[in-house]
Amino acid sequence: MNSDFHWETDGEGIAWLSIDKQGGEANVLSEPMLEGLDEVIVEIAQSHPRGLVIQSAKRGGFIAGRTSRPSPESTIRPGPNAISGGCTRSCNASNHWPFPAWH
Repeated sequence: MNSDFHWETDGEGIAWLSIDKQGGEANVLSEPMLEGLDEVIVEIAQSHPRGLVIQSAKRGGFIAGRTSRPSPESTIRPGPNAISGGCTRSCNASNHWPFPAWH
């Protein structure tokens, strides 16, 4: 699993997902962050939680901003709308998760 994400399920069956982008003071929305979020959501869904709470492990806020700069390991060079499109895709997907989510 991506080290920027940690999740656990409490005694009531609620999954708690904490986002903590490594190497920075803030969680920054990026292509790798969205890809990691998609992966961890699939993993969480397979555990059949009653609900999901998404929270930041950073003190300063949930997600501080976004960047259109690809990560050095990425071979994809997104256009100016790729990140916002990815966010829209992930947020719209939450309407179809088999559990309620709070963020």
